[in-house]
Amino acid sequence: MQRLEDKKWISAKWGVSENNRKARFYTLTQKGREQLVEKTGEWRRLARAWEWFLTTTTYPTARKPDMFNRKRSQQDFAEEIKSHLELEADELKREGLSDEDAHRQPVRIRQRARGAGALLS
Repeated sequence: MQRLEDKKWISAKWGVSENNRKARFYTLTQKGREQLVEKTGEWRRLARAWEWFLTTTTYPTARKPDMFNRKRSQQDFAEEIKSHLELEADELKREGLSDEDAHRQPVRIRQRARGAGALLS
């Protein structure tokens, strides 16, 4: 409230509340009303832009992004898990494990995680 008052968007006065306690009462100033109108317009434009983005089937310069495509997301997730397993295997090889053991070890960790109910699949 202090920042709004510093910007002269609201004014404050001390008074007595309904239950007979000392209280501060705030009023929107003319500058505050103008700011409210401006920010409300910005919010409406942003909301319309998101609505358009989420409901449009075609875009002027490109096709709709795959971010809402569940099948694509699952494929990306599987590829990411695979790359992490490869990185882990490379690290194990640098630590002295054979190629076969290095590739087997992350799979065991993954299987244990799966058994514990993790989201790896």
